[in-house]
Amino acid sequence: MRPEANFYLFNELFLNLGAVNSAAELQGMLCGRLSGGAQLSAESWLEKVTDFMDIGHVQLSEEQRSQIRQLYHDTLRLLEDVNFAFVPMLPGDEASIDRRTAELAAWCQGFLHGIGLSGLDGDAQLSPEVADALRDLAQISQASVDGDDDLAENEVYWQELVEYVKVAVLTVYTEVPRKAKDNESAVH
Repeated sequence: MRPEANFYLFNELFLNLGAVNSAAELQGMLCGRLSGGAQLSAESWLEKVTDFMDIGHVQLSEEQRSQIRQLYHDTLRLLEDVNFAFVPMLPGDEASIDRRTAELAAWCQGFLHGIGLSGLDGDAQLSPEVADALRDLAQISQASVDGDDDLAENEVYWQELVEYVKVAVLTVYTEVPRKAKDNESAVH
């Protein structure tokens, strides 16, 4: 399934549940947690989603729980793909440039939030590339579109930003030391 199709599927799921964050921000948070070395059990992941999306008041159906677990599996698989297939889950080109930029900014905010909650050792020595990537993601999290800008130019910038986010996230994911994986803690 294409990333933008996943975005709409999950965004609709969470909007219908009354979530306070978008699907893009949720996947960003998940990527941040995984990039920081977090390993989540199925129940732990569902708990994180419930808290982050502020949907604790909702009883999730088994189908919804399965979809949320699948988001975890798909995201992890893409981050680990040796062909660098990872792309952030964002709206497609049919959405306005304003919407896509806002979702990209939210995705980056979620990523930084996830890194902060990942359990990454605060004393960890990050490589200059990782530190630069995190600083750049923080700047992108503040991105917006100026209404006076040329639409064609904004489209070019959009493509460049998405590609940069992809590379930055993969840099962080591959260069931050991983905790030893505990097979019992992985999402099933």
